[in-house]
Amino acid sequence: MSLLLRAALLAAAMLVVVPAAQAHACSGADSSAGSAATRASAVRCLVGQVRAQAGRAPLRATASLGRSAQLKASRIASCEQFSHTPCGTAFEAPMRAVGYARGCFTVAENLAYVERGATPRDVLQAWLDSPDHRATLLSGRYRDTGVARRVASLPGADRVELWVQHFGKRC
Repeated sequence: MSLLLRAALLAAAMLVVVPAAQAHACSGADSSAGSAATRASAVRCLVGQVRAQAGRAPLRATASLGRSAQLKASRIASCEQFSHTPCGTAFEAPMRAVGYARGCFTVAENLAYVERGATPRDVLQAWLDSPDHRATLLSGRYRDTGVARRVASLPGADRVELWVQHFGKRC
């Protein structure tokens, strides 16, 4: 086997090994235990990996979008309405409430609820399995993100994990 061919095969093997190694780099990604903040951090890390594999720029975790995601999760839980507009509130209301959505901005969100005991990787996979959620997650339109997790009871789904990821870009 020529040296060039061996080098090409080694390079191809390294491309296969790198994503597998990265899959374990997100602390808590495969655990159903841990605090809400730790698990939200794992989701952000996993999203970063998927975006990198797709050639997208990383998203910056911002405190304001983290707070807005928490506000949305709290509103969904209190209204017991799994919706982008729970209790009839405007979609971007939590982003405005924390001061992110002001002036010129673009925002989006992904919502999910999963059975308790699901891992952050399970949440990511649910979003990736949905064409609309995948498109938002991989969009190049956004620079910032915030993720929140909350245990809630929803109609027909008692004590589930509710996940909110907010995406944004200020002009």
